[in-house]
Amino acid sequence: MYARATSFAVTSRAIHFGALHGSNILRLQQQISSGIRIDQPSDGPLEYQRISGLQNRLAGLRASETVINDANTRLNTSVSELTEANRLVTSAARLAQRGIQSLGPGERAALATEAEGLLIRWRGLANARVGNQYLFGGTRSDQPPYVFGGPAASGRLATSQYQGGARHAQSLVSPTLAVDSLYAGDQVFDSSDRQPTVIASQSGISLPATGTDSMTGRATLTVRHTATNYAPGSGIQPAAAAAASDTVLGPAGIHSVVVNDISGTGTSGTISLNGAEPVAWDNSMTSLQLTGPAGQRVHVDMSGITPGFSGNVAITTAGTLSLDGKSEVPITWNASIALTDPVSGGRVRLNTLTLRQSGTDQLEFPGTTDVFETLDALVRDLRGESKVPAEQMNASLGRTLERLEQLGDQMLEITGIQSSTLAGLEQVSFRNEDLQLELQTEQSNLQSTDIAQAVINLQQEQLLQQYTYTITSRIMSQSLLNYLS
Repeated sequence: MYARATSFAVTSRAIHFGALHGSNILRLQQQISSGIRIDQPSDGPLEYQRISGLQNRLAGLRASETVINDANTRLNTSVSELTEANRLVTSAARLAQRGIQSLGPGERAALATEAEGLLIRWRGLANARVGNQYLFGGTRSDQPPYVFGGPAASGRLATSQYQGGARHAQSLVSPTLAVDSLYAGDQVFDSSDRQPTVIASQSGISLPATGTDSMTGRATLTVRHTATNYAPGSGIQPAAAAAASDTVLGPAGIHSVVVNDISGTGTSGTISLNGAEPVAWDNSMTSLQLTGPAGQRVHVDMSGITPGFSGNVAITTAGTLSLDGKSEVPITWNASIALTDPVSGGRVRLNTLTLRQSGTDQLEFPGTTDVFETLDALVRDLRGESKVPAEQMNASLGRTLERLEQLGDQMLEITGIQSSTLAGLEQVSFRNEDLQLELQTEQSNLQSTDIAQAVINLQQEQLLQQYTYTITSRIMSQSLLNYLS
């Protein structure tokens, strides 16, 4: 005896298969219209997992592409600015060379004006930006890397204070590759190459045989006379104006006057300073000026000369040294003394045993200036602000020229490094694009709809659905005769 399917069972099965085929039809229609075969995990769990992994890798490559483009923009702008910087350095070097060969102050004044224009452009270049970031701020690119000001003291150079980061800022272009994209300005526009200190001396002060200075740039050393004293016995005294007007300075035994009392009564005779031509005196002279062979001056009171005195009278002197024109320290006679700069805290070592007179000396610390201070030094030299002889000024211009060439070479080297980095980034960018294309192709193969196959599957599902409905209809329409026969 055969089991008979009830109408309820037939209807349930028809509904089930009709819904199944309908769902498949809708899915295939959506795949055909959207072109996407795998859109959610239920469409293909293993394939969906692979697609998700490919999408994550693509997102990482696109993020790297953004970083590469940003780094390219920064470095291309930086190379452009440094190329301009090198052109400015070349122009400044040309002005220094012309200043050395100049025939007069008028021509040098014109060169100074041109050099000042270069300095202004330099300062703008140092604070150049790309977007909202400063090119030469290093790891602190959110603020201007340089602050410029006037000279901190008389005889100094205009100040340039670097306030950017101490290191280059990097861009992470891949999990294993980082490149410098924002350079630290003090490593671009400055370099440490200290040379021996140079003194353009009026006073005779000199450098010691040994020792290293820590001052930078330039400074004016003011050597001031404060007292003149004479060995006892002759009756000679310093004049009232001696403290302010004498220029003679030096350790005991270096300077002396020779007094000759011709009258024998202390009323008249001759006197000379340091072997210079003798001059006549009488005891009415209370402020007689004497000049030595090297230009030193003393003012003496001859009113109390010991009768009959003739001979050599030793001179001892006192004075002060100042690096800022305000703070003074007494002179001590030594082959090597350390003088501290109250402005910067740096030190300079000096030999005071060679000191012979008061005056203003120019100190220069070659190899310690950045490009801005070097250009400012060029402007001041061309204007003749140091008031040194032409030979010494030309020597200073020569040192400025050498420093400009050194800083220019350094910037050229950095430009070369950045250009090499750009070339490397270009290769990384090409590789990034290739990888994105490969991943997109693989993702498309996994995710995209095969239209031809989907159309065939859709037709099959439609036929099966129609077949289900037809068979169900025939089963449900059978009469009692079908079962009795």
